[in-house]
Amino acid sequence: MYEQAKSTGQSVYDWGVSTTREAGNIVRNWTKALEETIRHVCETAGRIIENVENSK
Repeated sequence: MYEQAKSTGQSVYDWGVSTTREAGNIVRNWTKALEETIRHVCETAGRIIENVENSK
């Protein structure tokens, strides 16, 4: 698992075993935050493409 994470550029730190509050927040919120970021980027890109196509 470590080698797979390392080869794909993912974090190799096991946040689930950390006892700090910040680590707990990362474990709970990482998937949701990443999903929201990707959605925002894709929606923004779609609007930019539409604007460029409409301005031609």
